[in-house]
Amino acid sequence: METPAFLSILSDLVKPGSAIFGLVIIIQFLHRVLDSSRVYKIKQLELLHNCMADLSNIGSSYTVEKLLERTYKVHIPFEQAMAMMSHPKRQKLFALYKSSYKYLKFSGDQFCLQPGYSSKRLVMLEWLKYKFVNTIKYYVSAFIGGVLLVISFQFFNTLGLFEVQLITYNIIWLVACVLVSIFLLSIALSSLVDSTSIRDATKFLDHFEEKKVPRKVVWAY
Repeated sequence: METPAFLSILSDLVKPGSAIFGLVIIIQFLHRVLDSSRVYKIKQLELLHNCMADLSNIGSSYTVEKLLERTYKVHIPFEQAMAMMSHPKRQKLFALYKSSYKYLKFSGDQFCLQPGYSSKRLVMLEWLKYKFVNTIKYYVSAFIGGVLLVISFQFFNTLGLFEVQLITYNIIWLVACVLVSIFLLSIALSSLVDSTSIRDATKFLDHFEEKKVPRKVVWAY
């Protein structure tokens, strides 16, 4: 293959890839904007207030869990939610919980790091490892998914979608390639918006340890 022809093919592959990368960046930006703007609605606050006023009701704990899950987009067990609600810095604790919970252990109204992260060095190593793995997963899945999508469209369109090249019609192979590409791109998107961080877990614990005041939760408007 001559060099100009090769460069032309490479350019055709890079252009769609750049468009996909730009689209992913836009999606990431929109995700952050929407994620930072989540607040309780008035009806949710009223329902939560009613549940907190009557915790003896068997359905109250479930309702509280579902309301918090809908607000913070992560399941928070009732006992952990109560421990955070009774804390003066409850807003910061709830805000950090989603990116921290994988590294947190809860026992007896107390939070601590999971076993194996007992030193700053181990915390740093885990943070670097998670970031590295997530970055590799993003770039590899995004690249393979994007290239497979572009090549499959060009290749099978050239051969003819209703021609038989291998066992069955080309359109069947095209659909299979598209599904694999979508799966890989969904992995890339999931890696891109993953906010999990052991550093946030340490911040969570720092806030939680600052001042623990066991008191009844009072909701005021």
